Amino acid sequence: MTAGFNGDGSTHTQNIVPLDFSDPFDNAYAYTKMFTRLDGKPSFGIVEGTIYRVAPDSRTEPFMGYLGLCPWTSVEVGDGTFQVSGRELCYYTDLKTGKVLDDWHNPWIEENTLPFHVRNREMHSLHTNKMPQLKFGDHHDTKDALHVGASDEPAGDDFILNWKPFGSDQMTLTLDVILSYPNACDPENWPRESTGAMLYPSEHWTFFVSRSQLEDRNLPYADYNMVYGRVSPWAPWMLMANQPGWMYYQCTARKAYDLADVPQYLREYVETHDPEFLHTPEWTGNPPFTLTSWEHFARERKPTA
Repeated sequence: MTAGFNGDGSTHTQNIVPLDFSDPFDNAYAYTKMFTRLDGKPSFGIVEGTIYRVAPDSRTEPFMGYLGLCPWTSVEVGDGTFQVSGRELCYYTDLKTGKVLDDWHNPWIEENTLPFHVRNREMHSLHTNKMPQLKFGDHHDTKDALHVGASDEPAGDDFILNWKPFGSDQMTLTLDVILSYPNACDPENWPRESTGAMLYPSEHWTFFVSRSQLEDRNLPYADYNMVYGRVSPWAPWMLMANQPGWMYYQCTARKAYDLADVPQYLREYVETHDPEFLHTPEWTGNPPFTLTSWEHFARERKPTA
């Protein structure tokens, strides 16, 4: 037995049991332990980055910031299965000041618009030995696998992820989540907001995590650092329907175990404006799906005249 470090800097006695990354149960264990924690306590994903305009009429340019706080928790319920629950809160921010945007002047249409921040108030999934199928929205049947290469059939692939060694103790995990679903802001009813009948966003995650933390069975979590990229059509609130191009998000993320470790401005803003996102939701047992940002927008806003 050797000493290991906890997230608060204290030490504990390690209990290293090697992981077999060709085994789907070990993958579910490692991924859940990295993404959240295994003892029912919350962890907090902290996201910070920049959004770029990518268009054929000019070179790529940054135009907005992105800042998020995502609380998650998980509970093992037997048979190598984990119930994972969380929320996702991400704000569009001023690129120069870092402050959350209350309004935004769109320079490409010379018009003021009202930001619609990302607020997924309840997200649930089951991590088991089968690859999770992501269902976005409640108005269609489109499902996508957690990563590229998984079968389109529900539970059709074993939960095997793309882990690779990186140095003496580090592991990397790359996930490419490539999605397609109908646009809740259809062009007929949302002519200024809609970019088309279908949406094809994608997310690209690369995690860096300690293998010894993953394999330490006395430690209920493993710290990560992450590089996060997202390719997305224009957000409907930007009123960019007829504008060429798309958005590219370049972000970093890390995990905290105490709200005191969340950046002060972000923590205080959430405490004032979105306090429910300081806590994780209770597991409901409902089918795991998430409303898309476009569905949230279509439910809460009306088409712009």
